[in-house]
Amino acid sequence: MMNVDMLPLGRHQPFYHVLVDVRNRPGGQTTYVAQENVMHMRAPKEVLHPLVPRFFPGGFQPDEGYLPGPLLRQAYPQEF
Repeated sequence: MMNVDMLPLGRHQPFYHVLVDVRNRPGGQTTYVAQENVMHMRAPKEVLHPLVPRFFPGGFQPDEGYLPGPLLRQAYPQEF
């Protein structure tokens, strides 16, 4: 339905659950994004979304971005 197989890397790549900034799409939406569609940002920017405090209780740090809270550290211990 999302034409995943039409992407250059198709379905055989990581997909990420993303919190969509309410300034771009109101309502606190989430979506999945293929790795090939993820872009690295040189300077971190704050994301406004109602779930940010749940996953990043330390909030936004201008020099570091978001640091994972206990929920993400427990789910992905090998990453931290």
